Amino acid sequence: MSLISAYLRDTVTHNMANGNDQWGTPAAPTVVATRRAMITHGLRRMTNKNGDQVVATAHLKLDPGVTVTFGDSFEFDGDTHNVIEITKPRDFDVRFQVVWVE
Repeated sequence: MSLISAYLRDTVTHNMANGNDQWGTPAAPTVVATRRAMITHGLRRMTNKNGDQVVATAHLKLDPGVTVTFGDSFEFDGDTHNVIEITKPRDFDVRFQVVWVE
């Protein structure tokens, strides 16, 4: 258990990507998990992995042991949010990951 776990007060549903189908579109997720996160709402203009300009509506702080990939999505506040960017900042041995979603 990491120190960041004490701050993860929100519950989100993590829909893990299942690769692409024969036409290159994301296949339906087969693995769904409930995760603890810290949700911070706010707007930020970013570039997604395809090079398109998108607006991130929130970012999630997650435990570093959670595996997140592009193509995953998170459900919270009644909406489904796609992953835009994944970072793992480190501040003095407190490890966590930040996932920006649109």
